[in-house]
Amino acid sequence: MTGFKTIEGVQNTVKWGNCYGFLSYAHSVLPTSEFIDEMSNEANYGIFYSLIRDETVSSQIRYEIECGLQSIKDFNKRDHRRQNFPSMRIQTLAIERSRLYHGVTPTYGPLPPYESVYRGQPVMGSIALEVKSLYEEFDYHLPGINIEPPDSLGSELGFMNHLFMGKAKAMREGDQRRIIYYLDAESCFLSEHLLLWAPAFCSEVIYCSNLNLYQGISKLTKAIILIHAELLEI
Repeated sequence: MTGFKTIEGVQNTVKWGNCYGFLSYAHSVLPTSEFIDEMSNEANYGIFYSLIRDETVSSQIRYEIECGLQSIKDFNKRDHRRQNFPSMRIQTLAIERSRLYHGVTPTYGPLPPYESVYRGQPVMGSIALEVKSLYEEFDYHLPGINIEPPDSLGSELGFMNHLFMGKAKAMREGDQRRIIYYLDAESCFLSEHLLLWAPAFCSEVIYCSNLNLYQGISKLTKAIILIHAELLEI
């Protein structure tokens, strides 16, 4: 048996998988009316509210989650006033997303959200190839239209969703070998990849974004990664 803890129960495992899937979507998708609807759908935030009530989670991280949820609510309230101008809403989000995620210039926004960049390596270098190899081992396929490197934030969060869902399936089937296989991968990918760079990118977005929505998404992402690391005692 592995020497670290796990997130217990099929239902809880699926919730964590859905959480990572939602965050992957939030960081990957270009702004559209559907994207705005998803960001304002309270059903997507259930696990975050449950973590706020969980006293085993550090008070600082619970506070960060509350702030993240409030940032998104504030954006949705202001955005509601512009609902008669959907193209204006989408354009505002698209301009800000481009500034935050495309690394246009060092003084215009954060570095692009690629693990290789944040760890001082060339894009599509050894880190990206290592991540790509893991995806292939676990049969994780990036969307057909994906043009980002495999070590982009959205892709790595999506891979964590894939690992949780694979572990949940193994739990339903009572396959202990597969459960440990997915748990080992989950812990290693978190400690050797996501945890090493994603919180830093999220902190930059929180600091420099002009829109509460992207600040809120980044606060939630950073908090989830740190809570996950606490649970696995990394």
